[in-house]
Amino acid sequence: MAENPDWLDVDAAVTALMGRTVPDLCQENVELSQANGRVLAQAVVASRAVPPMTCSAMDGYALNRVDYQPGKSLPVSQRIAAGQVPDRLISGTCARILTGAPVPEGADAVVMQEQVEVDADGVKFLVIPTSGMNIRAAGHDVANGQVVLRPGMRLGPLQLGLLASLGQAQVTVWERPRAVLLSTGNELLEVHESWRPGCIYNSNRPMLAALLQGWGFDVLDLGIVPDSLAMTRLRWQEALRLRPQVIISSGGVSVGDEDHVQSLLRQEGQLQFWKVAIRPGKPLCVADYAGVCVLGLPGNPMGAWVTLCAVARPYLLKMTGQNPKHPQVTSGLAGFERKAGIRQEYWPASEREGRWYLAENLSSGSVLSAATCDGWIVLSPHAVVCPGDVIHVLRTTEWL
Repeated sequence: MAENPDWLDVDAAVTALMGRTVPDLCQENVELSQANGRVLAQAVVASRAVPPMTCSAMDGYALNRVDYQPGKSLPVSQRIAAGQVPDRLISGTCARILTGAPVPEGADAVVMQEQVEVDADGVKFLVIPTSGMNIRAAGHDVANGQVVLRPGMRLGPLQLGLLASLGQAQVTVWERPRAVLLSTGNELLEVHESWRPGCIYNSNRPMLAALLQGWGFDVLDLGIVPDSLAMTRLRWQEALRLRPQVIISSGGVSVGDEDHVQSLLRQEGQLQFWKVAIRPGKPLCVADYAGVCVLGLPGNPMGAWVTLCAVARPYLLKMTGQNPKHPQVTSGLAGFERKAGIRQEYWPASEREGRWYLAENLSSGSVLSAATCDGWIVLSPHAVVCPGDVIHVLRTTEWL
């Protein structure tokens, strides 16, 4: 439990989010060429075996083992290439066969070409053939009627290859949920704008948009919201008209004079929680606004990244129809010393010569540290780390 009673610890925050219902999504059929990254809505059952016929795993010679005699050559009665339909093997002969070609009826072994000698009388076998040698049975990879992919799986290159091997031209997937993305702050500039004093370029929206798209969302970008309660209300009403499943904003969620996101949600929404014992982060606001889930992230880039990944990610994946899994935390050796505070900490780090080292700049505003790290060191509250200690490491790819 978090030491401050107003704060939720990370696990409690994840549990609270996962306990929320998710909006219903529609199913849609898409062509295989458009299915990469989509979330499977229905189980895929193989309508045919793969391979569909018994075939050779090698270039070589097919024979019936009863015809094998040490030192005796067998004449070659046919040549079989992939894509051909062979004749039944003539008793007392063998067949030249190439990889992937159907094994002729009457043959029960294939001897690879490196283990034979070709002479004037045919082919002499240098090894004793065994039943099924170098033969792939029909259904060796996939059996007809087998459930090969289950709902909630995110389709990638290997899954698309499997579907293609089944001759499946379309697949049923969930529609992509819509995430409206905003940033708040008078100091923010878009990348196409000329810099002016007192301002910074907005790194959060491009970073978060790419992350959400990678998780399976359609991202609707509503840009920068000025520091004004009236403008915040206006832009959030605009967001609702886009019928999103979730609204995600960065900045404006603390209790400062210009933190209007939290003010709006307290006045017109239903606040679920807004403090999580996490560093960087803490002001992670979870609420409902006109029936839509709202995630209000910190304005600092590293805080926005960590809170979205460490706390909100499982719920957002659930929203897409996926079955979220816990990121795999591995062990490593520390090359640094540090005493953690009262919150669970996530710090960018790099691995060198078998040890992990914290980034030089741990400011929550550092984009460089996060962009160039190999992973994130996870420190429990009050943890004390010395060089050589075993630590918990979460590689960045686990969040992607």
